[in-house]
Amino acid sequence: MLFGFFGVVSLGQLQRVELSGLPAFYLHDVLLGFFVAWLLTHKTWRTLCIKGLKAVPTLAWLCFAWVGAGLAIAALSGSNITYPLALAARFLLYALASSGLFFLYKEHLLRIPVLKAGILFYVALLLFFGLLQYFFLPDTRFLFFLGWDDHYYRLISTLFDPGYTGLLLALGYLFVQDHFLRPHSGRVLRFRPMTALLSVGLFLGILLTYSRASYLAFGVVILFLIWAKWREGQLQQAATQAFIAVVFVLSLFFLPQPGGEGVKLGRTSTITARAVTAQQSFSNLNSVSTLIIGEGLFVPPLQTPSEYSGTTSHAKVSDNWIVAVLVGSGVVGVVLVVATLIQLLRWSINTNRSYLWIALLAVLAHGLFNASVTFPFVWLVLLVWGVLTLEK
Repeated sequence: MLFGFFGVVSLGQLQRVELSGLPAFYLHDVLLGFFVAWLLTHKTWRTLCIKGLKAVPTLAWLCFAWVGAGLAIAALSGSNITYPLALAARFLLYALASSGLFFLYKEHLLRIPVLKAGILFYVALLLFFGLLQYFFLPDTRFLFFLGWDDHYYRLISTLFDPGYTGLLLALGYLFVQDHFLRPHSGRVLRFRPMTALLSVGLFLGILLTYSRASYLAFGVVILFLIWAKWREGQLQQAATQAFIAVVFVLSLFFLPQPGGEGVKLGRTSTITARAVTAQQSFSNLNSVSTLIIGEGLFVPPLQTPSEYSGTTSHAKVSDNWIVAVLVGSGVVGVVLVVATLIQLLRWSINTNRSYLWIALLAVLAHGLFNASVTFPFVWLVLLVWGVLTLEK
């Protein structure tokens, strides 16, 4: 059943459902809804959730309260808050479902190796579909007329976006290093050829996205992997990761250039587009009050009809998460969110030798150029990873 769920998730945007007048959702959201409904019938799970809520730091509650107050003010001022409410509902759904996974583990209904294999299965499928698309359907410019960006000879997999695909492949690479090719509890895991082969495939897949934000995220992964392994005394593995970093950089000079703007790593069009988006977002901060308290997180939609297709872009928030938080919740919101993230990172670094903190840093780095911090597929991977971290 778990593998079936991750199989559905691997379909990416192919399982996206859009109904008139309603926010878009995914089939896996429906499956998670049924799962949470089943969990509600279990008193033990409800008790576990209450215990978990009591463990949430005060700073995080202040952050939630500030964002909630901003949304309330935005609603009272006549702004449409359907999208941010849908975003909050989805995050709550995913958080409850992930707590359900921990509940199943505690009740001996789910084995941790199976959950790890589930994430590995998802990443492998995402890579498999991506390589199929790259070699057999490299021209995906037709997606432009359905509201997606047009790409030519770039690996976009089922997510229809090289940036998000590259980030998830980078997280998959880190996950393999953390849970399959890493010493745990003083016992060295036997080297597994299949996971090593998957690492090579992920390395290749990231390169073929031609996504500079994904390259940055992978660079963060490699850099902190080297530091973490050196700190753990695994000097040979640290040297291996350093060698991989050198090979990756050198590989950039030998990537195929079949034509098209997207495969040019020196392209400036996307930089200009993001700068314009940021400028438009900052233009909303036209008073001291909006600078301090913002306009309601993720309330201002950045969707514009395409002059070519006449359809609406699927992008809804600013590419840069710092800009989005500043515009949505003001300077106070930025301070609260950054402080909460620092607290989360400190907990992750000091908890059970997990590499989850590296994954968080990679997502935040990637989120400076893409709206990956609010991307639901990234949430799923991080939350399941969090369950595995709590298990250790």
